[in-house]
Amino acid sequence: MRTTLVWAVLLAVGAWVLLATAQPLWALDGNEWMRFPGHEKRAYVMGVVDTWQMIKTVVRESEKDLGMSSEDFLKVDFTATFYSEVTSCVNEAGMSYDQISGIVETYMKERREQWQYSMPSNVWSALTESCRNR
Repeated sequence: MRTTLVWAVLLAVGAWVLLATAQPLWALDGNEWMRFPGHEKRAYVMGVVDTWQMIKTVVRESEKDLGMSSEDFLKVDFTATFYSEVTSCVNEAGMSYDQISGIVETYMKERREQWQYSMPSNVWSALTESCRNR
């Protein structure tokens, strides 16, 4: 009984330490991203863009699952509308991941004042600017 109590206390303390010191995954900002090696920067940007691309799939599936049209779903889901301009531009321009990563890398190098902001926000800003300048 005593051994079980000791293990329970150790487990509780360990869990508390992990939770108290854990950094949220979504807190990655430009400062942290700029310290990544090139392949990690590219992988991060790929993940962000792929997530935005999947929003379109969710919208299409909503028609079947929720009985809603894409237009109705977009009225309800701001996120799908918000990213559709960027994802459409990336798709229509046939941008590769290397091109997308290059755009983001250049944007970040030229705008040190943006490094304090979250990287998904910076990726969106970089691609939006690039698409509008096409």
